[in-house]
Amino acid sequence: MAAQRWPGAGGLITKTGATCFQELDEAAGRVQTWLRKQGFRSGEVLALSAEASGEWLPWLFACFREGVVLCPLNLRLPEKQQQQRVLESGARLHLTQFPELPAEAVHEAELDPAQAATLIFSSGSSGLAKGILHSLSAHIASAQGMLACFPMSPGDRWWASLPFYHVGGLAILFRCVLSGAAVSFVESGNTHVSWVPTQLQRAMAGSCPPELKRVFLGGAAVSEELVRRGRALGWPLTRSYGMTESASMICAVPPDAEEEEQATTDGRVLPHRELRVGDHSELMFRGDILPLRILKEGEWSLPGDEQGWLSTGDCGRVEQGRLRVEGRMDFQFISGGENIQPEQIERLLAQICGVTVVVLPRPDPEFGQLPFAFVDLPEGEWDVSGWERALRLELPGYMIPRGYAELPKSPGLKVDRRKLIPFLPKE
Repeated sequence: MAAQRWPGAGGLITKTGATCFQELDEAAGRVQTWLRKQGFRSGEVLALSAEASGEWLPWLFACFREGVVLCPLNLRLPEKQQQQRVLESGARLHLTQFPELPAEAVHEAELDPAQAATLIFSSGSSGLAKGILHSLSAHIASAQGMLACFPMSPGDRWWASLPFYHVGGLAILFRCVLSGAAVSFVESGNTHVSWVPTQLQRAMAGSCPPELKRVFLGGAAVSEELVRRGRALGWPLTRSYGMTESASMICAVPPDAEEEEQATTDGRVLPHRELRVGDHSELMFRGDILPLRILKEGEWSLPGDEQGWLSTGDCGRVEQGRLRVEGRMDFQFISGGENIQPEQIERLLAQICGVTVVVLPRPDPEFGQLPFAFVDLPEGEWDVSGWERALRLELPGYMIPRGYAELPKSPGLKVDRRKLIPFLPKE
């Protein structure tokens, strides 16, 4: 692909310099030689636990050429959980570091788009790991749909700021290879980046890098206030929506959208996918990005219903082709007989406070559960009465939080709601 179209273009940027696509293609050939010496056959799984680095590119595409399924593992998991996922994946081999490669390279680059290409584990809100088996064609369709709306070309550089054991990280590699752009492991000189809201909040403490063309936001709920504040400061922000099952993005806000759409919606459907609202406002998608199979609790299943629609577990609405995600269906709880979607409270409170907010149900003997808010405001002024006055203008009384606490620090990029449960007050 890239080595044939742009052989001399820089495909990889690291602190030691640039590597062109032709050189990356040669490196992929050496990985192919290594895989064959290990006796790998098409369809077998290689589990990989390694930090994001430039070595991922030749390994990823060598596996595709040999028909080997690559299973990247979350480096933050304890070793016991990593080993459990190795067993669940059926991996023939588990690498914890990249081995030394032979000098000779295989000069064969046959690709079967329909073949199984990656097995990516994703933990839902229940904490149960799901393995998502995607074909090469699903990854390609995901990248092509994004590039159709946000074109890239040689000379562009996408900062690899997301780990490759998440589909958002892997998607960067496909977008760059299909467009001739470079995958960058340095912080300066980049044109594109994908961030979760936490990363944007940290970056906004400094100044906007003038060379950035696009900052994609996704992976977690994005507050309107954060987008408005960031765009006012000159950040070229684009909200997006996707998941592991969809091989990254399903929707993204068009670059020419008006300011209100940029701030308040989660995007429009990209090419090669369809989106609809099903029963109970649940979002469902289908298309070329659909996974081959899903692994859960040791059992494989086919994705989607008879018409190919796969449930996302998110609820939302689509108006005039514009998506608005309202929250996770499994985060909803009942308080005194009333359904509460915590993300609705979080969005409003975040606009008022200008910070990250997470709302969980607190056990209560009278109402069963009551909303409780964790607020990331370590140095700001806590004005609970002011917050509640503002909330009562928008929400019914049963949705007003019945308690507040400082949001505990998290080592990851996303807030894990399950880990906040021990911090909730008792009945």
